Amino acid sequence: MSHQDAPLGTELRLVVSSAPVSLQARRPKKTALSVALCAALGAPEYLLSGEVAISVEWLIHERLRYETLAAPDVDNSLKVVLDALCGPAGVLINDCQVQSVSCHWIDWTSNEQQLTVTLRHSPDDWVRKKGLVFVRASGRLCWPINLDLPVEAVLTILDALERMTSLNREVLRATGDWQAAQYVMPIQQPFHSGRLRGFTVLTPDEIRMRLRAT
Repeated sequence: MSHQDAPLGTELRLVVSSAPVSLQARRPKKTALSVALCAALGAPEYLLSGEVAISVEWLIHERLRYETLAAPDVDNSLKVVLDALCGPAGVLINDCQVQSVSCHWIDWTSNEQQLTVTLRHSPDDWVRKKGLVFVRASGRLCWPINLDLPVEAVLTILDALERMTSLNREVLRATGDWQAAQYVMPIQQPFHSGRLRGFTVLTPDEIRMRLRAT
């Protein structure tokens, strides 16, 4: 798969010639599966930023599945797959975006094993990796922003984000109604800073200082 600047359609499918790995497996096995999935991704230049549905199809010979102890339980094989898809080198920001997940195995005649991982997503919920940072604008809530945009555009986005989060707090104080306060928030779902391992998180003032230094 070649590099992609943006997702194509509403489905991303990855096929790897690999067996699933249980959460309790040794690190080399986990790493090998992560490397295979990252290779199948092809280093996309975007991250999906909205909710996704993920399905995993596992092809395995029935004899291996039932007559050996080598195959992990279906429900114990998902976490390693999800972790491999997340972070700056992946295609998801964090696995909190996963709204639903399913995994099933199918018998085939080969002694090799194969995984097909399918991500279904909104065509518009994505961000570019180039220049990406997360701006911490309300408590520990952060929003993605690309600093390679024109300076005037970045400053306008920061001003708007600070204004929206300020209005959100005002409405929440006045009503105590979290849902009503969401009416004034950005359409982009925020991320808790604790879920942004590997990403750069900055305050609005820190971003403005960076822009002035360039």
